[in-house]
Amino acid sequence: MDEDSSVEPKAAYATSKLAAERAILPMATSSFAPVVLRKGTVFGFSPRMRYDLVVNTFVKDALSHGTITVHYGGAMWRPLVEVRDVARAYVMGLQAPTELVSGQIFNVVTGNFRISELALRTQCALAELGIQVKVDVDFGYRLVRSYRVSGAKIARVLGFVPQVTVEESIGRMVEQINHYGYTDFSNPRYYNIEWMKLLEEAVEIVGKHGYVLSKPQPAAVTADPSGNGVSRMTTVPAKS
Repeated sequence: MDEDSSVEPKAAYATSKLAAERAILPMATSSFAPVVLRKGTVFGFSPRMRYDLVVNTFVKDALSHGTITVHYGGAMWRPLVEVRDVARAYVMGLQAPTELVSGQIFNVVTGNFRISELALRTQCALAELGIQVKVDVDFGYRLVRSYRVSGAKIARVLGFVPQVTVEESIGRMVEQINHYGYTDFSNPRYYNIEWMKLLEEAVEIVGKHGYVLSKPQPAAVTADPSGNGVSRMTTVPAKS
């Protein structure tokens, strides 16, 4: 698939991205240059680590269980790109002459890989680090998505060439995960859907009950209407 191929997104996330493209690209003017970067599946270490992306998931499973599980025989294709190469692509897009990029769509990929190949690459990269893992192949039909994407346009127009290999990225991932202690692999902050659900629940709780750390308002002192000289103190609830 290239930038001119027909698109038919299947899920809400991809549908929203396409809707944004179609709304923003027609707004291009001499003073506004929108550029669309359609990234492959991103992998690699980040300060807010993601464990719900295929290579990162393999590393997480290997470190936590000693096994990489490959579904449907790993026959599916995925376009991938490392997060540092993504950052480079954004910088190149920002620095490029306006006439080259304004209103343009660019695929950003390192390459296209079968899931089975990624599992074996991960296993070999971890073995180089002294970490032995098994690859468990499941041939059951489960969430089969397969597609390949061309990155020829961004290479031709901007000279973008990916620099980070899968193996190099895995080595850095393991080093940084251990350095920062990101080994609480079940924490929802590492998984976009679970993290969004948690944030939504938090907003709902705060909306109903108020923020637990809200500063109480000072007590209000009112005169005793009976005239016996005894004042009353009323605590004013804090607003969330």
